[in-house]
Amino acid sequence: MKNLFASALLSVLSLSAAVASNARPTGDTIVVKVNDKDKMLLVTDKSGNISSLTKYDLNALVRRVDSTLNQNQNLYEQKTDGSKALKDTSFTIMLGQEKVSRIHIKSYNGNISVNVRDVNKDTTIHVKSHRSRTRSTFDIDLGFNTFSQKTSDKRYDLNPLGSRYISLRWGYRTRIGGKESPLRLNYGMEVAWNNYMFQDDYVIKKGSGSVDFVQKLDADNNPINFKKSKLTTCFLNVPVTFEIKKKNFRVGAGGFVGYRLDSYSKIKYSFEGDTKRDRDHSNFYLNNWQYGLRATVGIKEVDFFVNYHLNNLFESGKADKLNPISFGITF
Repeated sequence: MKNLFASALLSVLSLSAAVASNARPTGDTIVVKVNDKDKMLLVTDKSGNISSLTKYDLNALVRRVDSTLNQNQNLYEQKTDGSKALKDTSFTIMLGQEKVSRIHIKSYNGNISVNVRDVNKDTTIHVKSHRSRTRSTFDIDLGFNTFSQKTSDKRYDLNPLGSRYISLRWGYRTRIGGKESPLRLNYGMEVAWNNYMFQDDYVIKKGSGSVDFVQKLDADNNPINFKKSKLTTCFLNVPVTFEIKKKNFRVGAGGFVGYRLDSYSKIKYSFEGDTKRDRDHSNFYLNNWQYGLRATVGIKEVDFFVNYHLNNLFESGKADKLNPISFGITF
């Protein structure tokens, strides 16, 4: 935000200097090109006074301006998502006792526009908004997992509330078309964890040629009742969705593809008065690649998502056919 404000301020200074030079064609102006994008404008009120600038420490001046922008919190307002935005600001440029121009800086959704109005000539100059076509994003998906079909083997049945889904997504949102276009392309990379909590007192195992569900026995060969028995998978996904946004409403559709990073089973149970937790890392005949469809709906600051896996959770012939579905809310 500070860089955008500085760019807008440079534009104001440049235009104000141009207006001032047209009103009073005296003095000298030097434009110092700092890099490919930024320039510094030096203006003196009388011709030949450029040499007087040597008595000023320009480095100290720049540091002071930078410090002022950081400390003057009145220039900014706090948004609901925790970020800061530049407030709408207006001020007048004076040349002696004469009003030369009226400046209005407007910030909206991360973009800054500057309007300069020549008071004497009653004309308005519009400076093009600083609008980025692409923005970086970070989102968190929280939700639940289920399967799209039921099987005859009840050991695959899931505990709905315990079968949770979470993903951390880093990505970009790019506007497609002109500045008023409602179409966006969302893409990036995410790490996603799918938890499948089973209802019965069985733990999933990798058998000699198939997925097995076995019971854990105590010293007397009696089955142990589990407080928790689940399978957790961790995938690195690449999601891509197209989104249409109209005011506070947005809808998106696309897909994802991912590769398995890890998977493990975990059981929690009581044994001789103590709480025990056993974890077993294995591939469990899981498909290493996953792919599917993704749909999103958003209203104001709230987004909902659904992920549907087009391929089976397990390798063909190793377990029952199961296609996971994840759904929830995005922060």
